[in-house]
Amino acid sequence: MWKVGIYGSLAKRAFRRGNHEAAIAHADEVLARRPCHGELLRIKGISHYSLGQWDKALACLRRAAEEGASGADFVLYMARAQVRVADDLEYKGQHGEAQRLYSESARCCQIGIAKSSRDGRFYSCRSLALIGLGHYEQALQDSQEAWRLDKNDRHARANAGRLKRVVEAQRTGHVIQRRWDSPGQMRLEKATSCEGLARMRSAHG
Repeated sequence: MWKVGIYGSLAKRAFRRGNHEAAIAHADEVLARRPCHGELLRIKGISHYSLGQWDKALACLRRAAEEGASGADFVLYMARAQVRVADDLEYKGQHGEAQRLYSESARCCQIGIAKSSRDGRFYSCRSLALIGLGHYEQALQDSQEAWRLDKNDRHARANAGRLKRVVEAQRTGHVIQRRWDSPGQMRLEKATSCEGLARMRSAHG
């Protein structure tokens, strides 16, 4: 059992230093012997997320949640991983599963906001989940709130600007189309107006 303690300490030290590959490797040494170690599952999940390994991150974080992992950062990374995996699923055309994960992410963010209402990161993440769900006005409100809480959040500021144009287009009767250039690269485009779309559908029977 002494190896469990040593590798656990090494995993935590590597994680604090931002050495995510080492954190994962050391955590795996422990998890091979104690697969229900919630803290190391949390560390491994966040490390996978930091390396852009979204599916592995979400799987580890879900296991960590089953073992009682909690805390604001844990909830935030769970929500972020859900959005990232949902984006990949939508890009692949798996819309139903993507929508389910966007909804889960929005709920996670709501939990985070209830715990820490002045943490703009939760509003920023929920904005992305709401974009996935097509709730652009609500997403705009969250991006604006994220920027209000953290003026250094340039992503929230840029997202608010983009969403403002989308919401204005919707209010003037335009349909918003979602186009994926690549995984994680989605564009919102103004299409024909609702009235024009109705006429097109009527013309085609």
